Amino acid sequence: MEQQSATEEVRRCRHQLTGAEPLNRLRDRERRLGEDLAQAEKTRREVANTVRARCQVLGTTVQKAVQSRSLMDPVDVVVIDEAGMVALPWAWCAAGLAGKRVVVAGDFRQLPAVT
Repeated sequence: MEQQSATEEVRRCRHQLTGAEPLNRLRDRERRLGEDLAQAEKTRREVANTVRARCQVLGTTVQKAVQSRSLMDPVDVVVIDEAGMVALPWAWCAAGLAGKRVVVAGDFRQLPAVT
């Protein structure tokens, strides 16, 4: 009885697979899609780098600027808003990127940095 139900299961599965593409064709499609994805990622990085290189104003969080090497390029002015929320070492690191001026704004009654 078990062998008969197993045979029926195999027939059902074969019926469901009818019309499926051969494995070698599926693997070829997977390879092409992987190449397309790699090319799209390369293009995305190039666009991001071009935009970043040509921008006149760049906004980011202090944490992101400290953690991302691509955001650590020198700039003319660094503005640190909500300075009370920024850990002092991170503020110094971000301020060190400024070539001309650092502007620090905050409220002395603000809650301390959340770490």
